[in-house]
Amino acid sequence: MLILAIAGVAGAQAQNETEQAFINGFIEGLDQELAALNEAGMIYDDTNLEGKNIICSIILDEAQFGGMSMIAAFQMIGVDEETFGEMMRKEMFSQNLGADERAGLQMLKDYGYKIYFRIIGSPSGEEMNCLVDYEAVLE
Repeated sequence: MLILAIAGVAGAQAQNETEQAFINGFIEGLDQELAALNEAGMIYDDTNLEGKNIICSIILDEAQFGGMSMIAAFQMIGVDEETFGEMMRKEMFSQNLGADERAGLQMLKDYGYKIYFRIIGSPSGEEMNCLVDYEAVLE
């Protein structure tokens, strides 16, 4: 019985190491892609893990809103967290996915990870956490 328990722990540890290596590689690739998005008023900060949530942080300069906070400015144009997440999904997956990309997203889904864009207004510090429904592109 003890041998089975030890074998189970070793198997789980090997899966955890495989999962962690995959997630680290996914984040590294995402980090490189997003670093190229910097433009006036929007700066990519970093990507990190919070549990099984992959958080891509972007700082948004609120000076471009004429003294209005980020959330107030977005509300004026009808953009909320869900709408922004949908816009980012369309932007990220606007081109057809190759087999490798599909397989990677499927693994991400199988491991139970979600992708969020955290938009942080500067100087207000307001945050919007926008879920990117990448799973929709797998259907």
